[in-house]
Amino acid sequence: VALLPGSFRPPTKGHYGMVQHYLSDPSVDEVVVYVSSPKEEKRTIAGRSIDPIQIWNQYVSGLENVHILKSDSPSPVTAVYEFISEAAPQNAVVILGCSEKGADPSRFQSYEKYKREDVDVESISCPVIRHDPEYINLLSSNEEILQNMPSFVGSDKSIEDIHASDMRYLAGLASDNDVAKELLGYFIPENVNKESIFSLLGVGKESVQEKKTNMPLF
Repeated sequence: VALLPGSFRPPTKGHYGMVQHYLSDPSVDEVVVYVSSPKEEKRTIAGRSIDPIQIWNQYVSGLENVHILKSDSPSPVTAVYEFISEAAPQNAVVILGCSEKGADPSRFQSYEKYKREDVDVESISCPVIRHDPEYINLLSSNEEILQNMPSFVGSDKSIEDIHASDMRYLAGLASDNDVAKELLGYFIPENVNKESIFSLLGVGKESVQEKKTNMPLF
């Protein structure tokens, strides 16, 4: 079992690429995407919460050996400990899926003390999946969007990497900005209906506050 834990707010093309990477491994029988449940919804789009499971279900539609499960644990790390101690199939070998990006591979170093005796655990990282050159060119030619992009503002990140924070930022702009909507499309897997994902991200929908503001007085 390849286990991909995360809050996935929202899941990106990079996350989906990790699923495909582990599915291509002949030793992997199934991939479990384990969605954690943060206590506070800090990662929102224009104040709207994100339902990562609905989006994941669109991404992996038709893939019978991929399962999207929800964990009640507030963080991806505790979700992993929960899975290898309770939810893992009997006598399973669990591959802890993670990206080579940043500190991901080091997050699960203390798993040994949490796993069941019948479960073996390995940590195999996935190569970093980066944006297409077309995305970089379009972003670079739109200075106003670029200057506020989280990965551009954050000194420890690269705009070439696929970040959920960038996806949230663009989704917040996409209802009123055609370029932002086009850029947002690059975060969605090619085999998925983009308009369906836009809808799940709230693109084109007014926020609750905007609706209140626009309500007639009489």
